[in-house]
Amino acid sequence: MIHTLSPTQPTPLASHQQPVQTNHIAFCWDGEKVFAPTSDGRTRILSYPDFEPLLKVPYSDTDDDSSEFALKGHTSSCITAEMSPTGRWLATGGGDSVIAMWDTSKWTCLRTLTNMVGPVKSISGFSPSAAFQEASNLPFQALAGTESTWLAGATKVRGPRPR
Repeated sequence: MIHTLSPTQPTPLASHQQPVQTNHIAFCWDGEKVFAPTSDGRTRILSYPDFEPLLKVPYSDTDDDSSEFALKGHTSSCITAEMSPTGRWLATGGGDSVIAMWDTSKWTCLRTLTNMVGPVKSISGFSPSAAFQEASNLPFQALAGTESTWLAGATKVRGPRPR
């Protein structure tokens, strides 16, 4: 269940039943959509404020005939999501110790970081470097909170290190 809350009211403004456990909510910078990492390893893309699936596919790859499009980047629970300041990239982290990097113009996974120690419980400071635009060179920086430590993850890049 997702509740819309107001600091000035003691009860939720609205409640929205979800088909699967929602672990986190991350807003898009435009304020019109939210990303909802779920317990089944997906990240749902929902409209705001009604929390309905925003994107549909003309077919279903699930048994429940759902045509909802969702990002499928984790083999266990997807725990967190973070949008880059430009809105072009989305990073998701999960219980499988993976950070997945998504291109939001095509909704494709471009890179994964798999050397995390424990589940990725949060991502912050997500900032693709200027060199990220190069097709063969996809670096990014993020702080990933795992079970036992905070780890800065970055891929190798040509030229100076991103700051």
